[in-house]
Amino acid sequence: MVRTAILIVGFMFLPAAAFCQEIECGATESEVLTALGPPRARAWSDELVILTYSDQSGSRSYLIDGQRGLQRVSRDGKTLKDCEEPEVEPPDAAPKPTEIVMPPMDLPDSVRGRAVTVWVFVTEAGAVDSVRLEPPTPDRRYNESIISSARKWTFEPAHLDGQPVSAWFNLTWML
Repeated sequence: MVRTAILIVGFMFLPAAAFCQEIECGATESEVLTALGPPRARAWSDELVILTYSDQSGSRSYLIDGQRGLQRVSRDGKTLKDCEEPEVEPPDAAPKPTEIVMPPMDLPDSVRGRAVTVWVFVTEAGAVDSVRLEPPTPDRRYNESIISSARKWTFEPAHLDGQPVSAWFNLTWML
């Protein structure tokens, strides 16, 4: 069986001070639901929930961590609010993987044809510090497989003024 994947690569610094609605960082899922009403879609894993709302101006997604509350708000795929990362200056050079990164080979039928963006926070040493999927696939085991694989990736770190710095790196797979 031959499997193909489309790969879209990019990176982004996520500024902490961005305006978005009246929802505060750390808000619980029930607080978001109370403020905004029922979502168009809800995706979840053991630790995270993504609530998606749509209106005439596009769609908004709210990433909620079960322990820390609201962590990120996006509109049409662009981050409006990130509650975790400090405001930082963009690097001169983005992190670069030291080898080709591919989705895990054990692709279940339930995820075929879906897009998943893998976000990794790369340290100044080129190691992966944290991994997120946006949106996660409907298969929890496959999500865990992607995260486990991503934690093993190594990078040439981002650089700012010639010095290595930590930065977010993302890539999107069409599965």
